[in-house]
Amino acid sequence: MSKHSRPENDRRRTRTLVAASFGVGALALTGSGVFASITAEATNATPKSVDSGTLKLEMTASGAALSTAITNMAPGDIENRFVALTNSGTLDGKNLGFAVTTGTANVLSSNATSTTPKGLSVSVSRCSGPYIAATGFCSAAIATPAVGGTETTMVAKSQVSTLGTRTNFGGPIDPAPGATYYLKLSVHLDGTETVTNGVLPAGTMQGLNTSLTYTFSEDQRTATTTNA
Repeated sequence: MSKHSRPENDRRRTRTLVAASFGVGALALTGSGVFASITAEATNATPKSVDSGTLKLEMTASGAALSTAITNMAPGDIENRFVALTNSGTLDGKNLGFAVTTGTANVLSSNATSTTPKGLSVSVSRCSGPYIAATGFCSAAIATPAVGGTETTMVAKSQVSTLGTRTNFGGPIDPAPGATYYLKLSVHLDGTETVTNGVLPAGTMQGLNTSLTYTFSEDQRTATTTNA
């Protein structure tokens, strides 16, 4: 190897090392820049609570409970049952109503017709105060039962076969939290038949049995958007 080639090689190695060192340093500078930043935050000093409301409907019966059997009805009879419905939740309700479902399918529940309808029908009335179950009288308040209240028809007399889905009470009724509604449920037996020589006619409504289940319901109030 010549004397001139060795210094030249040394200079090349020196330049390579310098270039490599510069590259590493540049990477180091670039990398540190990626992780250098400023973050600003703002928050409410006191956490704000958020509560969800409740929608509840409770029923209490006065006098004979709804589970009390109705026996030996004759056409034209009316059996009244009295209930109080209360919105015991914290949310406003709307569209208070009810449905009636029947048990055994027969003339009583299907309201078969001949010349006139026959079978069971139901009507619903509302009193401005509690009903007096013993007399069916609509009173203004418990404290003054002798004072007459205002009675309103909520559902006109209808065959039970037409009440299988919810019928909203007229008004409509939109129960506020704590509101109580006093209702009279009237069960009617309608129809005309002729029994000849002790033989019941075909399609008779006599000697039959079915059951009635009342389901009261309400919807939640309309959803709202609040700006504060």
